[in-house]
Amino acid sequence: MARAPNHDEALNRAMGIRLTQAMEEADMDARELARLTGYSEEQIAAFQDGSATFYVGDIKRLCHALDKTPHWLLGWGLH
Repeated sequence: MARAPNHDEALNRAMGIRLTQAMEEADMDARELARLTGYSEEQIAAFQDGSATFYVGDIKRLCHALDKTPHWLLGWGLH
């Protein structure tokens, strides 16, 4: 039986979905986002698929590059 994801895993997946959405809205691929943020393309992919943990510094760098707020990426106020 598969275990239920914990809160952090669910949040990382949800943020990965929003990251992908922001990249699409900005017409930006992983290579370009990696160039702007200093991350590797592999790290961007890990953020997108929710397998990497987002830390405060990551959120700030990604949001700055994508012209989004941390609140938006975290999904706060979307209800």
